Amino acid sequence: AQFAPLDVAGAVADSPGGNPQALKTLLIDLLAALDTDNPAPAMAILATLAKQVPPQAISTISDKVQGYDFRGAEASTFELASAHGITLKEQA
Repeated sequence: AQFAPLDVAGAVADSPGGNPQALKTLLIDLLAALDTDNPAPAMAILATLAKQVPPQAISTISDKVQGYDFRGAEASTFELASAHGITLKEQA
């Protein structure tokens, strides 16, 4: 049992590089949620994203959503995608 925390830490550290396609899907879902100008669905997706990327990677997006700056959160989402080598299409 004394080694369990090390295993958990290793799993968390490995998760950002886990599945780029799943990350892309979540980012696309996040953009759709942000387009509704309602923080609740966006925050739910951010909670899921927090399991795949370091918390600091989504903190800016989360802060903007909580401040009702949905366009700013969208811009930060594109930046996060780019940082992970993911290309997202801007919604018209």
